[in-house]
Amino acid sequence: MKGERMQKEQYLELKYFCLQYKRKKAEANTSTAKGRRALIDITLIEQIAEYVYPEVADYIVESVTTGKSWEQLNVPCGRRQFYNARNRFFNLLSKMK
Repeated sequence: MKGERMQKEQYLELKYFCLQYKRKKAEANTSTAKGRRALIDITLIEQIAEYVYPEVADYIVESVTTGKSWEQLNVPCGRRQFYNARNRFFNLLSKMK
């Protein structure tokens, strides 16, 4: 599906899903249904980032969960490589979510 663009609304839904990461991380420590769902969500985000580009997975997670850019993160790869990996992250997340 190379070259296929995600709809803006779909991207925004995934973006806001990822921006809830910090809250979900705190909820994941509870033994409630909401806590179990939060654990599934944060695991999904972390595993997709690891799959897409293992060497910079932590940077991808920080970028998609905080909105920080490549320039703010001091990523150990080029800007284009990082944003290509970030785009692959969102494409996979849309299929897995």
